[in-house]
Amino acid sequence: METQNAETEEMDFFMVSESRQTEPEHNVTQGGNKVAWLNAGRGRMVGPGRTQVIFAGDSLKLQVHGKYLEDKQQKASAASFMAAGGKERLVTDLNELAVSTQRTGGANPIALLNLADILAKDLQKKEAPEAYLMYALYDQDSNRYEVGKKVLSKNAANQHEVLEENMYISRDGYTPRRTGMETFVVNETSEDVWFDNMMVMSVSSAIVQETHYDPWGLELTGLGFQHGSMKANKYLYNGKELIEDNGIQYYDFGARMYDATIGRWGVVDPLAEKYSPISSYNYALNNPISFIDPDGEEVIPTNSAAFKAILNTLTAGDKAYVQLDKNGMLNRDLINQRQSESGNFQALQTLVNSDRTTEVSVASEYKYKDDNGEIKIGNSKVSYINELEEMYQVYGGAYSKEQLKEMGYKDETRRNGMVGITLLPGEDSPNGNIMVIIGAGQKKEDEAETTAHEAYGHAYFYVVGKDPNHGQNRNKDNQELENQIKERQKEAKKNYVDNN
Repeated sequence: METQNAETEEMDFFMVSESRQTEPEHNVTQGGNKVAWLNAGRGRMVGPGRTQVIFAGDSLKLQVHGKYLEDKQQKASAASFMAAGGKERLVTDLNELAVSTQRTGGANPIALLNLADILAKDLQKKEAPEAYLMYALYDQDSNRYEVGKKVLSKNAANQHEVLEENMYISRDGYTPRRTGMETFVVNETSEDVWFDNMMVMSVSSAIVQETHYDPWGLELTGLGFQHGSMKANKYLYNGKELIEDNGIQYYDFGARMYDATIGRWGVVDPLAEKYSPISSYNYALNNPISFIDPDGEEVIPTNSAAFKAILNTLTAGDKAYVQLDKNGMLNRDLINQRQSESGNFQALQTLVNSDRTTEVSVASEYKYKDDNGEIKIGNSKVSYINELEEMYQVYGGAYSKEQLKEMGYKDETRRNGMVGITLLPGEDSPNGNIMVIIGAGQKKEDEAETTAHEAYGHAYFYVVGKDPNHGQNRNKDNQELENQIKERQKEAKKNYVDNN
């Protein structure tokens, strides 16, 4: 309200100059002397106010200091009331009491004192003036959907009370006719009320746009958020531009246009011959949870945990040559620059240079093709259990742990579940690629050993034309594979320990 701020304040607030008054004793600004003085009886009912542009997601804070005067010297008490002639006025003015005193031969002094005390206390209950900070919120159609006010209380008598309202805005409010929020101070009474230091603070949402999709990229309407002051971003699903034309929506992936409504490309896959077992119009091998297709041509594993698992099988020197290219694939040129004596690295080089695509992922479930050619879901979530504790629970405590040890159960922790599997083309792979699945939930060291087992054992043998299956008797049927797996796991364990 200060004069030096008048030009700015009168641009930001209305009814400032009309209510400004010089009364330093009612001012809260250090060194200030101006306040907004309101008195409805003197033609000043409405004081400073403001309109504010608001949008859904904003946080809004309204605040003002308010004060009125109350003469403490004039507060009545029972004794002062009686001393000032209250007894005579009570007897004279209250007809019912006068009749009562005539019938009983005179007023009872104690009764009169009690009645005086009641009246005096009632006088002390006088409410604060009906003065308040008021606000109203409007939606985009200029419909008022919320009105509220913070009213001065007795706490504002002879001292400033802070009226404050904090709000979260749930609807956009900007329109050409209204700006979403109006706030002002009011005094409906003929008593003097002073307001000072009015503040309106709006904080925009930290999130300006939020879009939810199903796995195929179809927007889940009703769950997202768009800040009204920001232009909508059109680069959405997988960072691709959404093209809207005559009610049809396509994502521009560069090589092809993608329709998220049906989960299909608009034209044939340029690399269709590489994925001959499935439709050339499919997106991400019909598995958008595990894969992405960055430009409409090549498929990329999206599982960063799998890349880390591969790195954990290698020596520190070899790891420097294993990086992802711009498409998220293992960089073949870089890995071929390395000459290494590591069996794990050599096996990885063989997989990278093969014409076959090998997919490696860490997952809690996976798709596979059963003997009838039907696609099924397998569980690959791994947990850790203590064999002795497990059997103690199974037997319900019928045997002590010492007895269970004598029965052959070991007090050691082991993995429980399908720790890893390799799905091969022509057998159980659902998409014609070599699919290495590492069970989720394993310790990093165990994860590295499983990766070596599956990728550098089964997948490697398949690529080089050797029998990739264990056989019914692991110790006899395919001893060459067993030795390969044993050596690769041993190296993976050593490399992990050395690197960590």
